[in-house]
Amino acid sequence: MTEPAPQTTPGTPASAAPRPLALVTGASSGIGRATAVGLATDGFDVIVHYGGNREGAERTAELADEAGAATALLPIDLEGLDDAAGFWDAVTAVAAERFGARQLDALVSNAGVDLRRPFAEYMHAEVVRLFQVNAIAPLHILQGVAAGVRPGGSVVAISSVAATQPLATSLPYGATKAALDHLVRATAALVAEQGIRVNAVSPGAVDTPLQQPERIALLRERGIAASPEEIADVVRTLVSPATRWVTGQVIDATGRPLR
Repeated sequence: MTEPAPQTTPGTPASAAPRPLALVTGASSGIGRATAVGLATDGFDVIVHYGGNREGAERTAELADEAGAATALLPIDLEGLDDAAGFWDAVTAVAAERFGARQLDALVSNAGVDLRRPFAEYMHAEVVRLFQVNAIAPLHILQGVAAGVRPGGSVVAISSVAATQPLATSLPYGATKAALDHLVRATAALVAEQGIRVNAVSPGAVDTPLQQPERIALLRERGIAASPEEIADVVRTLVSPATRWVTGQVIDATGRPLR
């Protein structure tokens, strides 16, 4: 598989004492953008991954730049990602070009797709796409964590309440997130001796481009839909040293008691 060459954006050059480096996948909008900008505010330089929405990624990079970060764009189509090297070779290249040869301090695996329809109407290709982007691509990303993230670093994946509370019109999506939860717990055990923490955040309804605006507006009126920034705050907490004893966990971020 041939990946597009990494591309960089202007910003402050790396200093003698570089800021920690974070990578956020699916950072063109929504939770990914809010997380990238939030981590920039927390003192990280940021690699902004995107699939097809370059304009959105550039806007995210601009906002992170304004927050004090040096940034780089990383275009990788996760629908075509079929091995770990396809992802991590590109990450290594952009990190070396823009930030010097160093490992990530934080990785946020946020990119995902959703599709809502009656279960009986899902087509095979649609189910394959959901699993490819939401579970298989993250699997390949997690395969490279031991080499790509420094000891003491943090990995956070964005899961969903649908993994444990099935939604009638989104059953394949929930299955992909259940697979992701398993991968997070398993990877946390595999890299624990290296001091790398791996956790997931499980939101409920969030006001992102994946959601129907009318549904989100109704849920926000009822106080049960989060903003991207509110979920990003949970991610930032898991990245921070304040949660250095937390790993292998799927953190409920629905704002509601567990059933």
